[in-house]
Order: sequence, then structure tokens, then C-alpha cells
Amino acid sequence: MCSSDLIALTTAATRADSSLDDDDDDAAAPISVAAVVDCYAPVSFRAGDPSALRMGPAGIDLAALLAGQRADGAIPAADLLGAPCTVAEADAISPLALVGPGYPPTMIVHGTADVLIQPINSRRLADELTRLGVVNELVTFAECNHEFDASPSYAAAVVALIDIFLRRVLDEPGLAAEVATYSMFR
Repeated sequence: MCSSDLIALTTAATRADSSLDDDDDDAAAPISVAAVVDCYAPVSFRAGDPSALRMGPAGIDLAALLAGQRADGAIPAADLLGAPCTVAEADAISPLALVGPGYPPTMIVHGTADVLIQPINSRRLADELTRLGVVNELVTFAECNHEFDASPSYAAAVVALIDIFLRRVLDEPGLAAEVATYSMFR
């Protein structure tokens, strides 16, 4: 599971929730998230089901994992929490249930042949962000499986796309000047 991307998505959605603050947090330094980049993270967890992750002699038992997948891409919350949970607990860790109209601009990257985290996760998140009026961009890589960007060639392409997305949504002046220079709509 892509825990760092899940953390980024969830942090962006819950940054204003003071109930998550620690007593040692500096209230003078609020959390600010200007943009989010998500590479193939799960976005929807379901309650009640036992974990679908099973270990075999060669690592994750993909047959067991695939057998437990649903068409909507939601995965058992027990895979993250360690035990079956309630709907409220599953929603509390599901970015799809947490995003709202004030969510920051988001870039989503996914391989279309991902068997670990189904690509429908990214499509559902992009559709929900669009419905909410949140700037978002879904970039898919045809026939690529999970963690395809570990390959240097794909990593370079993903980094370049992330760079241009962040420069655009964070209003980097150099990019605006470059676009104006080469645009046919001058």
C-alpha cells in the first residue's frame, strides 16, 4: 500500500480538524497544504471485512488479494488498521470520504494495470474532486503495474509531470511567462 500518498491525501483533508492536534503542537504554526501529489494510493476503505493481505512464500499472495477486490476498488480497512472496524472508522481513513470543496489542487498518477491498488481508486478520486470544483489532474500510464515509477525511465517522466503540475497550480511566474511566449493565443 502507498502509505505516504495516503498520508498526504488524508493530511490535506483533515488539516483543519483540531481534534487531531497533539497537546505539544504549536498552534501558532498551522498546517498548510498548497497542493497534493498522489501516486496510486488507496482512496476508499470498507468496514467489517478481514484483511485481504496474505503473505505467501514469495511475498504478498496476489491470488488472495485479487480474489478479495471489489469493482469499486475499496479495500478492507483491516489492511491498514490491523482489524475489522466500523463504517465510521473506515471513512475516517478514506480520502474519498474526507475530501471537500476546500481541498488543495491534486495530481493523481496511476498505472492502468495496477493489481495491488486498482486504478478505479484514482478515477473515483478525480471524479469526486471534479464534482467538488477542486483543481485536479489524473495521469495514467497504460499497461503499468503498481510502483511502475521505480524504473528510472518512468520515474523521470513522473517527476517531470509532477514538476509542471506544481509549477502551474502554485503560480510559478517563470511558467506563466514561458506559456505566454509559446502560446498561439497571444
